[in-house]
This record gives sequence, C-alpha cells and structure tokens, in this order.
Amino acid sequence: MQFTQIKVDWDINTFMFYLAIILSCYFIAVAGRRAVLVSGVSVQHRKELWIVLISTILIFVKGFGTTGRDIRGGYLANYLSATSWSQFRDQSVEIGYRILNVIVRKFTDEYWIFILICSLITIIPVIHMLKKYADQIDLPIAVLLYVTCYFFNCFSPMRQAMSASLAFYGFDAMVEHRYGKAIVWVLLASSIHISAIIFIVPIFITMAKLIDRKFIGTGLVCLFILLWAERQSLINFFAVDSGRYAMYDAFTTVDVGFEQVIYYIPLFLIFIFGRKNDNNKSIERVSFIYLCMGFFLGMSGYLIEALGRFNISFVSFIIIIPYYCLCFKKRFPKYRILFNFAVVFYCIARFVIFMLNYYNSQDLMPYTNIFGWVI
Repeated sequence: MQFTQIKVDWDINTFMFYLAIILSCYFIAVAGRRAVLVSGVSVQHRKELWIVLISTILIFVKGFGTTGRDIRGGYLANYLSATSWSQFRDQSVEIGYRILNVIVRKFTDEYWIFILICSLITIIPVIHMLKKYADQIDLPIAVLLYVTCYFFNCFSPMRQAMSASLAFYGFDAMVEHRYGKAIVWVLLASSIHISAIIFIVPIFITMAKLIDRKFIGTGLVCLFILLWAERQSLINFFAVDSGRYAMYDAFTTVDVGFEQVIYYIPLFLIFIFGRKNDNNKSIERVSFIYLCMGFFLGMSGYLIEALGRFNISFVSFIIIIPYYCLCFKKRFPKYRILFNFAVVFYCIARFVIFMLNYYNSQDLMPYTNIFGWVI
C-alpha cells in the first residue's frame, strides 16, 4: 500500500467535500425519518434504505481513507510489526488492540484492509444504535451530531474511535439496567484504548440510587478543584520524557475553557427543557451523568491536555441529545423549525471550530484514500 504524498494545509476543496458528506447524511436521515410510502416502498424498507445509504457513505470515506496523522504514522508501524505477538512494535499498547493487529496480520499484510476493519468496528455500533433508537430520537439531529462532532474527529485517533464505539454498547446496557453487560462492554472497549475505563464511573453512579444530581454536580466541582491543585503532578506524569504519553503536550498554565462552556450550555439547556416533557427516569439519570462527565473532562483538558482527549469517547451524546431534542419539540411544537435551524447551526459551528483547530495537527487536509484521490 502506497500513501499519496501530501502537504498538509488548509484546503477549501477538502472543507467543501467534508461539508457535502455532512449535509448528504443529514438530508438522507431527514428523508428516512419521514418514511413516507413512495412508489410502493414500505415504511420499514424506507428506514432500511437510509441506514444503507448513510453507512455506505461513512464506511467508504473512512474505511478506504488514508487521512490522519496517526494512520500514516504509529498505527502503520505497529501493523507492519505485528507478524507475531512478541514482534509487535509497541508493547505498551492495550492488549485488545494488539490482538486485533496480530490476527489481521496473520491473514494479510495489506494495511488498508486493517484500516477498513477498524473503520467497521467504529461505524457499525453507531449505525446499530441509531437504528435501535430511531423511533425515540430526532434521527436527523442524531446523524448530524455524529458526522459533525465525532466522525471526522476520529480520522486520526483510530484506536480511541473504536474504543468509543464499543463503549457505546455500555451506555445502551445502562439505560436498560443491565449493569453487568455494561461493565463487560466497557472493559472490552478499554482493551482497545484505556480511555474507555472512565465509563466505569457512570455505571456505578447509576447503580447507586442514593447519589442524586446535586451530589454528582458538587462532587465533580470538588474533583476539578483537586485536579487544579494537583495539576503540576499530573503534568509531570503525562509529560514524561519516555512512554506513550510523551506525545501529549500538557499545559503548564490554566485556561478558562470558554470553548467547552459554549459547547455544553446548549446541550444542558436541551436536556433541562426536554426532560420536563418526558417520564423516562432511567435515560434521564444516565444522560445527566454523561453530560456532567463530558463537561468535566472537557474542562479538565485545559489543565491536562491528555484528559481532554477523553471527550471523543462520548459518542452516546448522539442518542442523549436527539432524545431530548424530540422531547423539546413535542413540548414546543410551534418552534420546531426554528429549533432545527438552531441545532444545525450549532453542529456546523462545532465542525468548523474543530477543523480550524485540528486540521493541521491531525493532518486532516487534504483528504486522501487508497484509490489515489486527493481532495
């Protein structure tokens, strides 16, 4: 497999290509949500059609893509070395990911096949959850949230993307009160990337019925203060001269984190107003815990950069937020169109902010794939 040689730089053609993917998936989901009988096609087949179309787009773009700094660097070197368990290049990598490399490498030395398999592990759980919750959420918003806030963000950190998708099943199990199953999924996800172990916390909080919202909020505030006080010790841990975390450039000064505040205020408002029109206490409790943890980790990333990378694991937001979006629109039906415009603007803004901040550090422009495309 040969990588197309590129010079990473802002490219308006790549930006428009990514935007076209976003809008295509969104409008396909809009059509799927309506599920109108057209030309004798049943409602069920109409729903299946949007799943196939969106899946095809996402798997093609990511599964055959060669975009992303980690894809072209460490992941490639690890895969080429995975001829046996003992020969694997980086023995500090989690065991599940090493096993996956060695197994695939036994069958083929084609790196693009490995990327495709990893992409399937990343995308299929998301599509499965969207299909499962399709009648309970605002489906177009769910698809829009995924492609703008998670899909492109995962081009480079492939391990964490797979881990996040597997941990998504843990969220689903929590909503169904199947806590043993949730723990198994979290542990499996952690074997791909250790960041998923953070989801053990919401599992146990959800199980502890005596822990209410005030306790959760107060506890996270206290934990943030402790983190701030001990930030230098943590910086020294993550910024050691050797080891896998040496790549994380921990900050030595504290940032206020206005970006995270701007990100999460709309999410909390949707949750607050939406839950007043819903009696599902199970999903409400899990959603509140996930929102608080996501905000906490996002803010913590301004103290220790490595902690901020945990935020990419909260793919479950693509169910939580659309669930309460639907509740909100049922409560305020007169504002449905205005609300939709506001959410679309929010999602596109998130995408633009991400691309401006990370297109260079993650080598996201131009887009390339195994067919030699350079867009």
